[in-house]
Amino acid sequence: MSTTARAALLVMIPTFCFAVVCEAQQSAAALPKTVIEAESLQTADGVISASGSVFLRSGAFRIRASEIWFNAKTQQGQLTNATFTTCEKDRPDYYLRARELVLLANKRVRARGVALYVAHWRLLSLPSVTFAVGRRSAASEVFPRPSYDEREGLGVAQQFTVVDTDRWRVVSDLRITTKRGLLGEGESVWGIDGALDPLPERLLTYESLKFSALSVPKGLAGRAYDTAELDTRWTGARTRLFARFASNQRAFDIRERQLSVSRKPEVGFLYIGSPLTGRTARIDPALQLYPSVAVTWGKYEEDPGSTVLTSRFGLEAAAGISSIPPIRGFAVQPVLAFSKYIYERDNRYSALLWGIDAARTNHNGSSVSLRYLRRSESGKSPFLFDSVHVRSDIQGAFQMTIGRRILGFGVGYDVDKRDVYDWQALLGYHTDCLAVWLVWDNLQRRLMVSGALINL
Repeated sequence: MSTTARAALLVMIPTFCFAVVCEAQQSAAALPKTVIEAESLQTADGVISASGSVFLRSGAFRIRASEIWFNAKTQQGQLTNATFTTCEKDRPDYYLRARELVLLANKRVRARGVALYVAHWRLLSLPSVTFAVGRRSAASEVFPRPSYDEREGLGVAQQFTVVDTDRWRVVSDLRITTKRGLLGEGESVWGIDGALDPLPERLLTYESLKFSALSVPKGLAGRAYDTAELDTRWTGARTRLFARFASNQRAFDIRERQLSVSRKPEVGFLYIGSPLTGRTARIDPALQLYPSVAVTWGKYEEDPGSTVLTSRFGLEAAAGISSIPPIRGFAVQPVLAFSKYIYERDNRYSALLWGIDAARTNHNGSSVSLRYLRRSESGKSPFLFDSVHVRSDIQGAFQMTIGRRILGFGVGYDVDKRDVYDWQALLGYHTDCLAVWLVWDNLQRRLMVSGALINL
C-alpha cells in the first residue's frame, strides 16, 4: 500500500511494540490503537515508511517527525528530526527533541542529539540517551534536583539510568554539594520472576515503618488521573536481587539528625508477598499493605558513629493483616515487623515491632494515614541506623489534591516523651504530563525541589 497525499494508517501496538494488523483489526480490537499520519506513506512486507510532517499517536505518546520507518518483523524502527511528548495540549508542558529516535526491543527508545524542553525552555541536552516507555510507572525523574541540607549545604542531584530492561535495571544518583563535595549512590536490581514494575505504593518494609514519609512522586501521579487504578492489583517481580553502593547516604535517626551511612557494598534479595486478607475483608487494593522479606549482607560505616567498615548480615520482615471488614475507601490493618542483624565478632541485635495502621483514600488521589507502633529490642548494635530510636510513636500523614495542586503533611510523635520528633511538608503541582514539587524535612533540615514526567 502506498499513498502520496496526506494519509493516515491505523495499526495496533501494545505500548511501543508495533505490529501491522490492518487486515485483522477486529481480532486485535483489544490492543491500543496507533495512528500514523504523513504526507507520503508506504507499507510493504511488514515495513512501514512515511515522510513529510509525520505524526504518530499511541495512547499518551505523541511523536512528530520528518521521516519514520518501522519493521514489524524485527520490531525495530527509526524516526528523524523527532519531538516526543505525553502531553495532551497543543503547546505541551514538556517535550523531547531529538535528531534521531531509534525504537528498540523491550519497550526502549534511544534518542541521539536530544534536548529536553519545559515550557519551551531548554533544560537539558545530551548526545545520546536510552529510556524505557510503557512500563506503567507513575513518573520518571529526569530533572536535576536542587536542594539545601544542613549537613551537605547547597547541592544538586541527578539520576542516571545505566541499564534499563524489563528485568534488569542499573541506576546511579550523583549529587554535588557545597559542604561535602561529590557524593553518590548506585543500585542494580534483577527481577527473578518477572518485570521490574514499580513497587507497590503501600509496600510494608521494616525501614518504611520508621516514619510515614510522604509518597513522592507516586502520590503526585499514581492515582490522580484514572480511578480504575484503584481496582487494579499490583503485578511485577516478587523476588528481586539487588546490589547497592552508597557514599554518605543520609539516614533517618532522631538522635543524630546529621547521620549518614556508606554501603561498600550491600547485596541481598527482596521478596514481596501477596496481601494477607481475611475471608470477610474485601479491601480496596489501593489500601492493601504488601508484606516483604529482605535478606542482606554488606559492609557499612556511618558518620558520626562507627567510622570503621563493619560487615553485617541482616534479616528483615514486615506484614499487615486485612482482617477487619472495611468501610468503602477506609481500612484498619494490624502490622508486625521483625529485624535481626549479625555483625563481626558474632555481635547480634534484633528488634520487634507491632502496631495498627489506619488509612483512607479518595478517588482523586487524596489520602490520609495514621499508625500506632510499639518497638522492643535485644542485643547491641554498633550502628545508630540499625537500633531502635523511638519505643512508642504515632505517625500520621495526609496528601490532598486540590485541582492540580497537591498539599501534604507528615508528622511523627514520640508517645513516651510526648514530643514531635519529625515532620514533613509537601507542596506540588501537576498537569496531565508533568509534576513538580517541593518538600521540607524538618529533622534533617532539608529542602528539596523535584520534577517528574508522568505517563512515560
